[in-house]
Amino acid sequence: MVQIAVDDMDTPSLADVNDLVRSGKLDLAKWAYSSIVGNDPENAAAWYGLGVVSNQLNNREKSISAFLKSYELDSEHAPTSANLAILYSFDDPENADKYARIAIDLGVANEILTGLCIKEEIPLMEARTVVESPSLEKRELAIIEESCKLIIDEKFEEALDIISPAVEGEFQSSSELWTICSLCLLKLDFVSDATNSIEFAGNLTPSNWATNEYYIKVLNLFDCETSHELMMKIGLLSADDSEEDFSLDDDISGENESISDVDEEIINEEIELEDSKVVLITNAQKCTEDGDHVSAVQIWKNVLERFGSTSEAWRGMASALEAAGHIEKSKQCISKAQEIESELNPNNENDDVDLISAAESARMQTIANQYEPKDDVNVSIEWYNKGLNLLGEAKSSEALHCFEQSIKTIPREEKDLRVRVHNGKGHALHQMGEYSQSIQAYHQAISMAPESVTSRTLYNMGSSYAAMEHFRDAIKCFEQALDRDMDADDAELCKAQMNRCNLLLKEQIKLQRN
Repeated sequence: MVQIAVDDMDTPSLADVNDLVRSGKLDLAKWAYSSIVGNDPENAAAWYGLGVVSNQLNNREKSISAFLKSYELDSEHAPTSANLAILYSFDDPENADKYARIAIDLGVANEILTGLCIKEEIPLMEARTVVESPSLEKRELAIIEESCKLIIDEKFEEALDIISPAVEGEFQSSSELWTICSLCLLKLDFVSDATNSIEFAGNLTPSNWATNEYYIKVLNLFDCETSHELMMKIGLLSADDSEEDFSLDDDISGENESISDVDEEIINEEIELEDSKVVLITNAQKCTEDGDHVSAVQIWKNVLERFGSTSEAWRGMASALEAAGHIEKSKQCISKAQEIESELNPNNENDDVDLISAAESARMQTIANQYEPKDDVNVSIEWYNKGLNLLGEAKSSEALHCFEQSIKTIPREEKDLRVRVHNGKGHALHQMGEYSQSIQAYHQAISMAPESVTSRTLYNMGSSYAAMEHFRDAIKCFEQALDRDMDADDAELCKAQMNRCNLLLKEQIKLQRN
């Protein structure tokens, strides 16, 4: 992975020092923080960073002194109070109690801070009727209807604010919510993210809410009746909008040239004249043999839409995607085909395989039961910080685990933290060489807060696309990164990467033409 280095340590910035901390260079980070506060004694963030690093270097007195200075400058920063409470807990219970209560009042509440508070006599509470919380299905329906009403009123950002935490949390398997999410992203001109969302929705099983009146109204606004129709429409839009967004055809075909208008007309004429499954499949296979993988994928999509989800169609789609170089998506289609085949032939399964699957399922369930998520922002921050430190040590697999644990505990209202954690997850997956998954993590962060996407996120996403040899998408990421605020050194590196991708793209096109 390409990393932006700290070149000018004479005048370090907070971003530079954070990179040093993530790299485990604590002594150098301590010097850098000290240099910053020496030049700017009113910098509360630098004092806070000095406190953190001093504590990691086991210099408790220096750490307390730095945190106190940070608190003096910014008494509303909850983590400062929380750290002071923990540091004072060793020999000063009164100050520990004081700062623990301040931190709790500022919204950082967990068992550690609560335990540091000096116990007071708890007054008896009046008994109240326990109100049963709505069921999971009712909550899902409420979110669908509320977001659909906002979409009908053209309040797409507000709808996305409701949908994003839902699909990122307990409703991540809701086909309808992912479909609505893609509509919002489409209206906000995030065509590539809309494509990813609708493709994900297409791989999920529709629920009873697919016939909900508000859901149907929203689909009808886009002249669609099903999510499959919407998928086709977004695919066409992304192809037409290649100057502004990442295109679906680029995502499917890699760097293949798009279907010519003449070829598209011929295909459409054949489908109209020979409206049968056999002819469609024959055309798809012929396109694959001729090397026209984009056309093959589009025809297999047509087969799935017209004739439903069958094992044969999914395997055909898998072959077309594999020929186009999209191995991961091909594997997903194979899995779908195998799932359908196993449902049709349940008696053909091997008993030993069933026992192994059952044992693995039980093991995973046991692991899941050992962890009970708590909506605690401080716990989430701890997991996030631990993930960043491990990322700096190149322990990407362990860092990924930390980011995933952080996601489980983030309260819904902490959107900014959610975005940061998903970006961290993307960085970890990039380090592991899981470029496709890293791009998905970055897209999820963007879908939660499109307005807060940073140049660094776009730069890293571009690096992932470049590693997958999707140079067009990489170039678009780098171009969008340069449109945002970047340091001079970062911008220079970004331009160098973009120029490199332009050269590689030209070579790639030459090879394809030959």
